[in-house]
Amino acid sequence: VEIDAYKLDAHFTVAFETPEGTETEVLLERLWLVAAVERASTAMLAYDMVYRSEVTADNILKVIRDALTKKWQPKALTLPLNYPPGGGLPSGIIPEAYGAVWNVLLFDGALAHLSSAVHDRARKELGCVISWGAPGHFERRPNVERTFRRIADDIFKRLPSTTGSNPYNGRAPDGEVKALRYKIRANEAGQMLDVYLAQHNATPCEGISFLTPLEYIRHFLNDQYAGFVLRTLPEISKQGANMFSVTEEVTVRGSIKDGRRPYIQLDRVHYTSPVLVELGNLIGEKMFVEIDEDDMRQVKAFLKNGAELGFLTAKGRWAESKHSRRTRKAINSLVSKRILIISEFDDPVRVYLSHLSVQNKQRSTSPIPRKQATDATRVAKEANLPLKIGATPTRQTNRVSDIPAISAVAPRRSLMDKDPPVLRLVKNRR
Repeated sequence: VEIDAYKLDAHFTVAFETPEGTETEVLLERLWLVAAVERASTAMLAYDMVYRSEVTADNILKVIRDALTKKWQPKALTLPLNYPPGGGLPSGIIPEAYGAVWNVLLFDGALAHLSSAVHDRARKELGCVISWGAPGHFERRPNVERTFRRIADDIFKRLPSTTGSNPYNGRAPDGEVKALRYKIRANEAGQMLDVYLAQHNATPCEGISFLTPLEYIRHFLNDQYAGFVLRTLPEISKQGANMFSVTEEVTVRGSIKDGRRPYIQLDRVHYTSPVLVELGNLIGEKMFVEIDEDDMRQVKAFLKNGAELGFLTAKGRWAESKHSRRTRKAINSLVSKRILIISEFDDPVRVYLSHLSVQNKQRSTSPIPRKQATDATRVAKEANLPLKIGATPTRQTNRVSDIPAISAVAPRRSLMDKDPPVLRLVKNRR
């Protein structure tokens, strides 16, 4: 199987809901396509549209997991398109292809592919050989490169907002303006891509004796007694919940003396369960948690002797909206910098999404900065939340007259005989 990433050659928009209840188009920064192509049949096994400026190891692992554990289903189309009869991805068309494991994984020298997370987890979970292509030799992965070129020529380079193959070849004039004018939305591009790949898998190819990629796969699956051996995942692994999960050792915290029930802390969030809160004898002991980095709302806990404690749920509002570990770390970073303020009554994911959806005060073709819009779309896609433009926060003034006196707002008498000085006026005084 060949896996690679391709930057979509066009400008795209996404629809944000305005405070007035209407929709407005917002430009995205960059979209990537990460795809897994079977080498012998040239069939597309799985793909993912990535709303990021760069592809990360998480995106590569997601495509590998989808190719193994996700059963393809046609999308609900809003465009006047139709899926070809019998077309689709192998996992949804051929029952034996669902959960089938390959033997060799072909990468290039991209940084996301060289990640230890991709190398270690893929090799341990799948038991396959990983082969990296030599730098500058794209012919080591001919099928995925050819597929990307066809997708670019047949879809994205034909759009009025295309960026072409490079800034000096094929770039459409005023592509950003045309993307906003014609509402070239990213979700509709995903529909076109899904139909195109379904058509690709159902189109005869001269290189495989004029069979379609799906017919080529069926030919070998129906001939397993002639020497073809198909490796498949166990039934429990096909659920995909624990594939490529991360295991970490944590300490059970709490205090019987102070009345704090047992819990663990992971990425600045407390996790507990009805079972763990009754086990005060575990306070101070080590235990292992299995983390699904795509959904941080709960983790699976194990004692050091292997006994299972079940799932631990994040405390507070962290357990409401689905979010990835990368999103959790981004929220924690903004909180540490005092950019984002989250109370115990706020859903952190919704607060972060509102922070990304604030209007841009500078004059621009887009009401929201493109990087913020891309991140907001990714977070909304993770949590299945709507995209709404938030109001621009008002800047607080530092005038002395704007600072209310403590005696005017305090319900009880102040311990100081007079109001405290304004910090701005004394912090630089020597």
